[in-house]
Amino acid sequence: MNNDPLIKGESEPTQTAKVMIDAARRLHQEFPLIKLPVLILHGTEVKATNPSGSQFFYDTTGSPDKTLKLYEGHYHDLLNDVDKEIAMADITDWIAARVSVTLASPRHSYEFEFY
Repeated sequence: MNNDPLIKGESEPTQTAKVMIDAARRLHQEFPLIKLPVLILHGTEVKATNPSGSQFFYDTTGSPDKTLKLYEGHYHDLLNDVDKEIAMADITDWIAARVSVTLASPRHSYEFEFY
């Protein structure tokens, strides 16, 4: 992580790491259950996580409406990174496209399940 200038010198407590690993295992098992629209954004220069993890999420999520955007040369915090306006515009456009579809088709709805 120290190779990423935006988070250099930060550290995580051991308990935080354990919880994150446990959550990652559970998520990998449950990605196919996700049916809601999914937008995945990832900077290619992030050192804390690997873009292949975002690609795995994209490949295994059960949503028929999914988008993966990799930002070449960008780091972890895309909304505070160089060219942050591009990431924000991508998010805004993605949401706007789905809101207009929902408004145009009042019968279209998503079901939520909470565990």
